[in-house]
Formats: sequence, C-alpha cells, structure tokens
Amino acid sequence: MPRPRKTQLQPRSPSADHARWWWLAVGLVVATGLVGIGHAFGPRILPGVRIGNVPVGGLTLAEAKHRLEQELASRQVTLVYQDRTWKPSYRDLGLVFDLVPPLHQAYGIGRFSPLPRWFAVEVRRQAIPISYTWTNDGLVRYLSQIIAAVGSPPVEPAVTFRDGHLVVSLARAGLVIDDEAFQEQLHAAARLGQAATLALEPKIEWPDVEAGDFVPAIAQAEARLGQPLTLRVNGQDFPIDTGTLAGWFQYDTAVEQPGQVAIAVNEAAIGSYIFSLATKVNVEPQPQQVLVSANNTETITPGSSGRRLNVPQSVALVSTAVLNPALAAPELPMDEVPAPTLHATTPPAPLPTGKVIAVDISKQMEFVYQDGTLVYSSKVSTGINDWTPTGSFRVYAKTKKQKMSGPDYYVPNVPNILWFKGDYSLHGVYWHNDFGIRPRSHGCVGQPLDTAAWLFDWADVGTPVVIYKS
Repeated sequence: MPRPRKTQLQPRSPSADHARWWWLAVGLVVATGLVGIGHAFGPRILPGVRIGNVPVGGLTLAEAKHRLEQELASRQVTLVYQDRTWKPSYRDLGLVFDLVPPLHQAYGIGRFSPLPRWFAVEVRRQAIPISYTWTNDGLVRYLSQIIAAVGSPPVEPAVTFRDGHLVVSLARAGLVIDDEAFQEQLHAAARLGQAATLALEPKIEWPDVEAGDFVPAIAQAEARLGQPLTLRVNGQDFPIDTGTLAGWFQYDTAVEQPGQVAIAVNEAAIGSYIFSLATKVNVEPQPQQVLVSANNTETITPGSSGRRLNVPQSVALVSTAVLNPALAAPELPMDEVPAPTLHATTPPAPLPTGKVIAVDISKQMEFVYQDGTLVYSSKVSTGINDWTPTGSFRVYAKTKKQKMSGPDYYVPNVPNILWFKGDYSLHGVYWHNDFGIRPRSHGCVGQPLDTAAWLFDWADVGTPVVIYKS
C-alpha cells in the first residue's frame, strides 16, 4: 500500500496581497464618490437628461422649467414658400406647450431603475418629447394669411345678372397649401421644441361643380325674372327690380344626385332688404303718460300704438315668392305695437297735512292731496286771458247745482260747485271736453263731470285751494 503524499503549504505571495487591497481601496473610493454624487443630485434632474433638445441635467424642476420657457419662447418656425419666408412662433400656429409632464418624467429618470440611479443607462441616452396642446383653428388662420399672399382658393362657377340675363363664369382651379404634409413636419419639430425650417408645398385644388351643372337652375331663375314681384306693406307697394331679384337667387350644389345644381334663395340678401324696408314702413308707438293716485289714474298724454314689419315672417314669405311666380304681390305682415306707459312725476303737495286742492294753470291739471299724499288728479280747463286768479284760497261754500250767466254766456244747471273766491269756483262742465288742452272759462276752473262729483263729496268748506303757474 503506497504511502499518502504529503502536501506542503506554500507561503502567500506578498504581491497578491498588495493587489487585493488595492482593488478594495479603489472600490471604496468609487462607492463613496457615487454616494456623494447621488446626494448631490438628490433634488435635481440627473446629468445627461434632455427635454426635447434642451439639456436640463443638474437643474431643479423650477430651474428646468425656467430654461425651457426661455428656450421655447425664443424659437421660431421658419416657413419657406419659393422665395418667401414667414417666421411665426409656435403659439401663432396654435400650439401651446405643457411643460409639467416632461419635467416630471425627466426628474424620474434613473430614480426608479433596479440598478442604482447613477448607473441608469437611460440617463445618458433619453431625450424626452415635449407635451403640447394644439388647435387646428390657429394653424388654419395662419395658413389662410399665407394663401392670401401667395395663392388663390378655388373659384366655383359664378352666376351674375348682366344685361337682363343670368351669366355663368367658369370655374377656376386654386393654389393652396398642402397642409397635411406641413402638419407632419410641424408636429415633429414641436415634440423637440426646436427652431425649424419647414417647406410649404403648393397643391392644385379644383371646385366640385362645373359650369354646365347650372343650366337647368339658370333656366328656372330666368323664368322667374320674367315675372314681376311687388311687395305690399301697410297699403304701400314696393316693386322689386330684376337686378335686386337676381341677387336673391343662389345655387345649391348639395343635392342628392351628383352633377346637378338646384336653385335656392339667398335669405341673407332678402333679410337685408326687408330690414331696410322696415325702416320705411314702421310706425313707432308713442308713449302714454299717466299719473297714478290713490283714487284714480289720469292719462296726461294719451300716446298711440305703432306698427312694425314682422321681419322673420316677411323673409319667409318673400323667400317662397322668389321660387313661386304665382306669388306676384305678397302682403307682408305688420305687428301691432301697443303704446308704452310712462308714469308722470307727482308734484309736491302745497301743504304737508290735511286736505288741499292744487290747480296748475300751466299744465291745465288739478291735484288733490291729503296729508301730503296724492289722492286724485284730473285735467281741467281754466280761464282764458289769465282770468283765473292765482294764490291761496279756501272753499267758502258748496252748491250742488245752479245757473251761471254773464254778458256773453248762459249756462243752466252747472253741477257740483266749490266756491273759493267771490264768483270764482271749481265746478263740473258738460258743454265741452277741452280739459287739459286749453283754457275755456271766464275764470272758473272747469272739471270733467266725474271729477267734479268726486271732489264735491270729498272737499269740506274750509279746504285750502292753491292755484299757481308752474
């Protein structure tokens, strides 16, 4: 049996121990540095991150937002069409940037990796796209300005009235911008928020309608032009000349069968005519003025109702007549407009307490107060030639009915007389109705019969009577 071989332990090499300690020291230094970097970039976006083509590494969110706003505000999009250029901002083209989502995405890069964040590969290679909202209206408006400057929209066949006939102008092709191709370039640039030069490509566009499609509709319109049309309003006739009537036609291409054009009416043109007609035939109402008291309402100014053309119904009626030659003279509807009511201002009471009768010679009005409140008002007729005395008086007697006569008048059975100075009185009048219009008496204050009857029962002997001119 062979004897086991004896293994002799070799002494460790001094160079191997030195290498092992060297690598350990290097690892410790690197780890310490990386930990320091991690702490240094704790509240900041990690190095190497870009939003669009704007570097934001090493910045706080607020600093990154400020840098993005400055960069985006200074960048323009250069649009080139042949030898002309335009330099709108992104906002001019209807784009509004939303910086919150890309900023939060930038801050999160490297912080949610399974590896330590300072080893995250995406930190070194990601460019975050910029978020934005976009409205097509802004782009369409801006491109419309360019088209107006360098191009021309397609022209539909036009129908005009000339020398008593409807004349068709042929369609023309238009030069427009290929906005679909342009939008693709614009969105690619906007995602990076970069200044860009974009080429505008022209595109030929033809209208959908041909001149020959108008022939049946034109024949129908010319037949209508051969028939007279007169609008009747409030007893007046308004003949429509052929030039005006031709302007009330329009042609509808939105029909069920392709290649056909239908005659229609231009309600906007008809409406414009009806509005101008209304200014000639409308009769505006005149307001009535009333004075309201505790016992009656006195109409000071009667006012009058008005009449106004019913524009919507008139437009509908004329639109029907344009397409129907049988309606040669339609009567346009007028609406009655009642007189508005205005409330007259009550003049102040001559006395603050008790009963008082006030007569305003200038206005031919009588006002009756009790404790400062108007309780009755009425139109009256005072004396001609200023024969009614002015001043402050009192009712000294009451007579239910009697004859009144003089050198040039004789009036029996004058009712409800309130005497206030000598032969002067307030009394009822049955022989005229000029109250509130003009003076008619020899000095007395003439009243309507119902007013005189009410006042006779209300007033007492001793009631003040104040007569004045306003």
